Amino acid sequence: MRELRVKVLTVNKLQILGILTIDLSLNGYHSSFNISDLLNSSRNFITLTDVEVYSENQHLLATMPSLCINKPAIACLSSEESEQNGVELSLNTAVQPSEMNSVAVFS
Repeated sequence: MRELRVKVLTVNKLQILGILTIDLSLNGYHSSFNISDLLNSSRNFITLTDVEVYSENQHLLATMPSLCINKPAIACLSSEESEQNGVELSLNTAVQPSEMNSVAVFS
């Protein structure tokens, strides 16, 4: 199992913070895992736990134990690791190939 603290920006400008848990053995992933692998899988949604949902102007709207997010609703997804390395969440962010392990940007 691997847990990542992630930040999701939705197409309707909500910001969702939560924990993404990946069971590497069940999903067929090896020791290396890319968020893009999860987003490109056949599943139509991702599940987060320990969730906080914020409005566009950073007001806390809700907290919940878990939340399923439909992949087409995701505009941008970032792990806490990427933010510590200075990668910003933005629909206009230019993502370098070396950063693709931790950030996924959609248009």
